[in-house]
Order: sequence, then structure tokens, then C-alpha cells
Amino acid sequence: MPTIIVRSETPADVPGTAGIVRQAFGRDDAMLLLEALRKTEDFVPRLSMVAEVQKGQPVGYALFLRVACSDGKTSYPSAHLYPLAVLPQHQKQGIGERLVRSGLEHCRALDIDLVFVTSAPEFFSRMGFQPARPMNFETNLKVSEQAFQVLDLTGKLLGKTRGLVSFGRPFLETLS
Repeated sequence: MPTIIVRSETPADVPGTAGIVRQAFGRDDAMLLLEALRKTEDFVPRLSMVAEVQKGQPVGYALFLRVACSDGKTSYPSAHLYPLAVLPQHQKQGIGERLVRSGLEHCRALDIDLVFVTSAPEFFSRMGFQPARPMNFETNLKVSEQAFQVLDLTGKLLGKTRGLVSFGRPFLETLS
């Protein structure tokens, strides 16, 4: 198995990571959504993750975008993981999981409490994500009960709080 290096994306990576997203999803709308997300105030370059198996050759990408989560009184520092993409020829080698785990560590370092996902429940549940609605979280995005999941990076919030996860315009226009 090749050595996988996960790091924050650099400006030089952007064209390659857009191509990874396009190839992994097999359609342009995911890449166009990524381009729109990069332009929002919720984009944090340090949370834009690249995986490479050879130096300078990205084969995977994950973006942890800040997202609003509030119960009306208290806001919880939160992120949403989208997209998670690995080139088809490099899938099923642990690259996606490495991207997620590294990104979660970056989120912890930035004091993000909750991370949400809206796809691939089988994959994310293996990494500790749980269904968000039974944990009293709702969202303004149309997403299935199974796909809307949360991970509590503090280990102290789930079951003790609730909140509305509010996605910004790029998501609402693309995924609703």
C-alpha cells in the first residue's frame, strides 16, 4: 500500500482538487458547488484537505466548511464535511478515511465542537458519526434521515443539546 500524505490544500492544488471532485462524483454540479463554497465566508483554507500518494499528486479531497448550528440561544462551533472525493482508481485504499480523520483533527484544533455530514451513512457511521435527528438536530437542507449525521468532537454535547444546522445559499441552491 502506498504512503498517504494528508495536508491542507494550497492554491496550486485547486485545479487538481476540482478535477478530483468532478471525477469522483461523475458530474459537474459537485465541482461547481465546491467552487461556490470556496467563495463563502465559511471557507477555512486550513480545513480544505488534500491526500496525495506521490508528492504533488493529489488523489483525494475533503472540505470541512463552517456551518451555523444554534438552539436559538447558544451557537455551537460546527462544520459540514462536503465533498469527500477520491479519484476512482484510488478508492477503497483508506484514502477517504484518512482525509476524514485528518480533517477532524484540524477541526478540533480550531475548537469546532460538532461536525455534520449529509451523505454515505454506512461510511461515516464507521467513524463514529451518528444520526443527527434523533440527537435533536434539524437542518434547513432537504436530506434523508439516514444521511444527516453528526459527530461530537467534545464528547459532551450529544443528548444534552439541540440545534438547527443552517446551510448557506450554495447548498440550498444546489442540493434543495
